Amino acid sequence: MKNAIIVHGKPSREKFENPDLFDPSDSMWIPRVKHQLTLNGFFAVAPDMPKPYDPHYGSWKKELTRYDIDRDTTLIGYSAGACLLLRYMSDKTNLKIAQMVLVKPWLDPNRKYGNFGKFMIDSHLTERCLGGLSVFYAPDDDDQVERSTIRIAEALPKAEMIQLRASCLLSALDFPELVDKVV
Repeated sequence: MKNAIIVHGKPSREKFENPDLFDPSDSMWIPRVKHQLTLNGFFAVAPDMPKPYDPHYGSWKKELTRYDIDRDTTLIGYSAGACLLLRYMSDKTNLKIAQMVLVKPWLDPNRKYGNFGKFMIDSHLTERCLGGLSVFYAPDDDDQVERSTIRIAEALPKAEMIQLRASCLLSALDFPELVDKVV
């Protein structure tokens, strides 16, 4: 069975602890994409990472690996979620997956979160993403996302770089470009 794991980004602590807001995996476009993938025959999950406002690779990896990751798996990462997936797949050099989609990747270029974003991207990663590796970014991304996107493009020249019209698309409930890419 095809499956998809969607990993959210890093919210601020204030936003995360506000009881009037959703959990990180319930924010923005993630629930809609998860639903659309389910309608298209995927078993889709969007796990909540521990202490999402303070990402640590070990604890986020532990949550990610609660799910089977294999040739039938599509990994989708938003912001810090993209960092987790890139690092995980760069560590697992024998693992092949269906595909990987990164959305507005943030690799902690300022090293604010210790070693979370400190890793070498496996230059053969695109070959292990059997259906391809795609990166969605926008022309108005902040400096850290722009630097992260450049790092990925330089490390993975075979990755498909997809420029969105503007970041505001990600605040909509629908993200048809991503769904179309996965299905």
